Amino acid sequence: MNTDKEFRAKIRQQNKETAEWENSDEGMNYNVSTVGDIVRGAEKEKKLIFETLRSLPKNVREKVIREVVFVMFMPSIHGHAVDLYVPGEKVTLIILNFTSMKNKSKKFKMTCIAHEIAHVILGHSGLTNDKGAERKTDNLCEKWGFGRAYKTYKWFE
Repeated sequence: MNTDKEFRAKIRQQNKETAEWENSDEGMNYNVSTVGDIVRGAEKEKKLIFETLRSLPKNVREKVIREVVFVMFMPSIHGHAVDLYVPGEKVTLIILNFTSMKNKSKKFKMTCIAHEIAHVILGHSGLTNDKGAERKTDNLCEKWGFGRAYKTYKWFE
């Protein structure tokens, strides 16, 4: 009996250590798909992505790790971030223009990242016909503890 309890305790400890490692920067760096490492300062931006992911519910974080590739530094995109669903693939690209966010606060950057993740979770792929998509996305983003990406939705509704 004692060995069974010891075995279960050892398994619980291993699970705890695995979860701690998965939530560490090293674990996130291993598990999260990112493109853009050649960009100067990309480590700082990657850590911001990891911090945002750690702030999300576990089931959301796991889905994002499985299905999203973060692309950093695309100065040609309009705005700060965009998500693109790749048809025929089980992957979504979240393109983050950290250059345009250079002078923005950490909270703002994390809200942009969370906002694009919320689009993925809500199933908004590329250009959606749902005029309330941005408001719904911001509602979910706010529910997760981030701010709202938009102050007004008149451009979308």
